[in-house]
Amino acid sequence: MASWKNGMAQLIGQILGNRYEILRELASNAWLQTYLALDRRRYEQVVLYLFLVGRGMSKEEINLLERTATALKKLNHAALPAYLDSFEVDIETGKGFALVESYIEAKSLATWKAEGRIFNEADLQLLAQRLLEVLIYLHGQQPPLIHGNINPTTILLGDRSGHDLGAVYLIGWGVAQIPPVAASLTETSPYIAPEQRQGAICPASDLYALGMSLIELTLNQPLNEQVYRAGHLQLPPYVALSPEFTRWLEKMVALALPERFESAVLAQERLNRLMSSHSVSPPPLSPSSYCQIKETPEGLRGELHQSYLLCLLFSFAISY
Repeated sequence: MASWKNGMAQLIGQILGNRYEILRELASNAWLQTYLALDRRRYEQVVLYLFLVGRGMSKEEINLLERTATALKKLNHAALPAYLDSFEVDIETGKGFALVESYIEAKSLATWKAEGRIFNEADLQLLAQRLLEVLIYLHGQQPPLIHGNINPTTILLGDRSGHDLGAVYLIGWGVAQIPPVAASLTETSPYIAPEQRQGAICPASDLYALGMSLIELTLNQPLNEQVYRAGHLQLPPYVALSPEFTRWLEKMVALALPERFESAVLAQERLNRLMSSHSVSPPPLSPSSYCQIKETPEGLRGELHQSYLLCLLFSFAISY
């Protein structure tokens, strides 16, 4: 393992694809290396993902990545990075497949939380609203594009601007569709939906991951499955969310797929009604709290419309 890591470190300063100069490593695991690189044609920074063939990935899986890259290059959404290039590479440690995307100058939710940024209920609702818009766009593609790896490290958030939360971005595509990586995710990630752990991923799987990511921002400890009691969401006493928003989160992260929102459209409709019927004004936070909110006595209004989306066995994704 040490020699392999040393081989990856030796890529710093090298030029891949006759165009991209590797500047520094951003993240790594056994199947994927993520680098900050310089596009020497445009002289702008980009993110380069290097998927490693032979370290748990087959040629067939590389072919799947190539098809995925073709689909991703067609996307056009302000909250998604632009997918710029893809190519196979031969490096000292073996063959690989590189995917290049635009670099977004923003911190992840995980970084913001570690630095002490506090998210109140209004912040969480705005985050949910903006990310649901992205999921509606992705799940509306033909075939639907499913992320499969949403968590606080794959959601980026810019600096606050006045009263605005900051620009929101969704990154982190790709590894969830590769069998050895998917197996690792289901073993270690608390954001993975139960059906995804069984190898069946669908649009509602992304809703579960988004809901769990929002919940983690309210906790003063790492997220784990202990937030469930007897199969139901039970947040710690110090998390003071309104009953209406708590019920919305419960439906986002329901363990049973039929009890979860069936689509991002339905989740957004319910959230919009909740936000329009309540003006959320958070009270002062105590040092021990990550989210304190004034409860309102009103309940949710309107009926949930029924809609069905076909669960897919493959997600089209490319990940940081």
